[in-house]
Amino acid sequence: QHWATGVQVAVCVFVAKCEGASAHAMRPQSQDPFDVARFEVDATIKKVQFMHKEWKRLLDQQNTSESQQFKDLHAEISGELQMLDYDIQEVARSIQMVEQNRDKFRLSDAELSARQAFVKKCQEALQEVQSDLSSRRASSKMEEDRRQSLLSHRQKEQDEQQRKSAMDAEGYYAQEQMLQRQLIGQQEDELVELSKATLRVGQAVLAGRFLEYEVREWH
Repeated sequence: QHWATGVQVAVCVFVAKCEGASAHAMRPQSQDPFDVARFEVDATIKKVQFMHKEWKRLLDQQNTSESQQFKDLHAEISGELQMLDYDIQEVARSIQMVEQNRDKFRLSDAELSARQAFVKKCQEALQEVQSDLSSRRASSKMEEDRRQSLLSHRQKEQDEQQRKSAMDAEGYYAQEQMLQRQLIGQQEDELVELSKATLRVGQAVLAGRFLEYEVREWH
């Protein structure tokens, strides 16, 4: 459901106020409801134009695929444009009603022309922002940003995979080095034990020969 904005309410009041048939039943008001609608539409247009300027800056200077500020601003402008378009249509319909029923509305030709010119100016301002948001330039930039963001993401994944592979390789090399050191240490221990055993055998042989010599000398 589309909730009525201040512009729509003002337009309805304007139509009711200007109808000659019911004018006598309404209390005079110091401010024309159309002026209220015009003020609100003008304020919205200025707001949209300000946001549009910032939108163009972000479009040129940032990666639109990664900039949350750009995404939020783009969505906000789109919503404002939709509401503004609806409000301008409401004002335009009220003016058309006056044109089609001049005998019921007390409005001069000059005032009617001024209001028509106001609506045209608003429509042109609206169209300018809408066209820029959906332009080929903007679409191409956003598409290129998405492509660059995707490539960057893939590159980061590849770099991370290479880093992990390098770490795995370093870990494997370190483990191999440790195993080699353990093997060398084990071999050295075995050589020491072999040397000790050889020494003991040699000592035993010498002792046996000495004993044999002593026995022969005794006899």
